[in-house]
Amino acid sequence: MVGAEAEIDDRESRVRRHIVTVAAATFERLGLRRATMDEIAEAAGVARKTLYNYFENKPKLVGEVIEHESARVAAAAHEALDFSAKPEDLIVDAAMVQLQLARDSRHVEMLLRSDALVITARVIEQSERIARVQHRFWAPILEPLRNAGRLRVNDLAEVVEWLTFNHLVLLTRPATFGGDPEATRHMLRTYLVPALIKPVLDI
Repeated sequence: MVGAEAEIDDRESRVRRHIVTVAAATFERLGLRRATMDEIAEAAGVARKTLYNYFENKPKLVGEVIEHESARVAAAAHEALDFSAKPEDLIVDAAMVQLQLARDSRHVEMLLRSDALVITARVIEQSERIARVQHRFWAPILEPLRNAGRLRVNDLAEVVEWLTFNHLVLLTRPATFGGDPEATRHMLRTYLVPALIKPVLDI
């Protein structure tokens, strides 16, 4: 019986992932506003009822697409980081790598188009999905600093919320700091790092 239940769970997980993948492609092809649940069901080769069994409405589906792509970007960013670097450098590198990979993502670009911003913003504001992804991304960087007494705020959830806000601002406004990566890096080192961690002499 346990084996049968596991097989059902595995099949449902595969169907769910397939729907999310097809939905992302459909949103990219038609735009977030124009794509309908019926079109997504048809493209995924599932019945309309089946689609709604997994996702009760379009915002829920958009939310899962955002979480899936955010998790992919965060994982790729982790792979590019040197966790043995000085904390000040690691924080700036983490913010910059994640920002660049997100900007290079065609799915993120689709979610940030002018005709999609209202829907995307509403989904992000009403969902904890991005927070979960960002917490997994930042925790290995911030927890050692907190344990060493160097993090200015001990509440990681609060710190990650603020970092996520900064990430989204930079992501949605690519012309910030003249669109110059080195200028962005300089501003992060000058203002973000001191806001997060205490200098060694302050401990």
